[in-house]
Amino acid sequence: RKLCIIMKHYEIILLIDPNKKSHIESILGNCKKIIFDSSGKIYIYENWGIRNLAYPIKKMNMAIYLLFNIECNIEVLNALKLYFRYNSFIIRYLVIKMDFPVVELSSMYLNKSVDNINYNVGLIF
Repeated sequence: RKLCIIMKHYEIILLIDPNKKSHIESILGNCKKIIFDSSGKIYIYENWGIRNLAYPIKKMNMAIYLLFNIECNIEVLNALKLYFRYNSFIIRYLVIKMDFPVVELSSMYLNKSVDNINYNVGLIF
């Protein structure tokens, strides 16, 4: 039997505890390591900054929003989900399967002047 590794495209949004702002680089580094160790790709990384939540999560009304557009196989995605689930700094995450790689900036980033928030964008290939 031949092992077939299919790479699929995903969009991931993380909500980080705003009190743990100093840990964002380590979270990003761990995600990059998990993805790159198995030949995955990160197309876009955006830090949308601290934003209000629609409803309180774990008694918090604000969170730091991070967006990733990645390409990886299902094993890597499962490893990322496991990391997100057991990292106490990540209060919520959302993974969306995409049909094609998203390489343009998100509408949240393009409308940044409305919110007066500091945004960081990384194009990682």
